[in-house]
Amino acid sequence: MTIWDYADECGNVRLADLAREAGVDRRTAAKWVEAGLVPFRRLPISGQVRLKAGDVEAFLTHLEGRKP
Repeated sequence: MTIWDYADECGNVRLADLAREAGVDRRTAAKWVEAGLVPFRRLPISGQVRLKAGDVEAFLTHLEGRKP
């Protein structure tokens, strides 16, 4: 599976999807987002985080390039 398999019709994914694809805990993914490593937006009413699948894909590609 790829991050695009989790995307909604607008190409958005959840924080949990980023964590799953990166193989890390959700809290680690949240720290990445809070640090500005992956652009995000919050849904107006719920405040839930949404990420563009393309941004997540680019970030994951960057992470893969840094692994020894």
